[in-house]
Amino acid sequence: AHGNFNLSGVPNITRSYNRPIVLSGSTTGKVFTTNNLNLGPFSTVSITVNGVGCGWTLGSAITAQNDNSINVTNGAFSSGNYTMTISQLVSNMRNTTSIDLGSSLVSLSSGNAVLFANPLLPLIAGTSSITCTASSLTFNGDGKTFNDVTLNAGVNTRTINGTNTFNNLTLLANIANGLHQLAFRANQTVTNTFTCSGGNSIQRGFVRSSTLGVSRTITANTLAANDCDFRDIVILSVS
Repeated sequence: AHGNFNLSGVPNITRSYNRPIVLSGSTTGKVFTTNNLNLGPFSTVSITVNGVGCGWTLGSAITAQNDNSINVTNGAFSSGNYTMTISQLVSNMRNTTSIDLGSSLVSLSSGNAVLFANPLLPLIAGTSSITCTASSLTFNGDGKTFNDVTLNAGVNTRTINGTNTFNNLTLLANIANGLHQLAFRANQTVTNTFTCSGGNSIQRGFVRSSTLGVSRTITANTLAANDCDFRDIVILSVS
């Protein structure tokens, strides 16, 4: 798409083309509006922003069937403050890009939920809230600043890459599982509250460095830990 895309008021559309949706062009002010209509039953379809100088904004909430990804390769993407239920949020090409999450609620289901590897990417986190739901998770933050991030507990390890900054960072427990592990591969800053919640004395949270014997420092304003254990983790106060 090079111009505004709007499925408003168009019922009974079935998309059968099994390829990614590319939002391109060379100008800003473009709007992508699906009104939550079905974009297709394909597990490999992504929505890619790829146009030098382009700027795209959501005009409605988006729930991509099979939880497909949004990939910002070139240009600017804004959530328009709408809810996004997708698999991944990706920007891993060294191009001029930007992502503005505004006040959106973002639910990510992939094991590689956030995949950033672009030093040219300004991430505008706003007051957004990101929830990662996969039972095995790698969060590649690339040293960006996020608002609120919640990692739902699962049966496998959640790993955070990059020296990131969070407003609130939360590890939730699931009492049906055993140990809930969160591993850090770099130091982190949490300007408000770092919450680590175990289920009980048996189903515990386990916060650790990704490398045994190598300390990671979590600088946080407040630590809220319940039924949690720490290994190779240094907690410092923001103040």
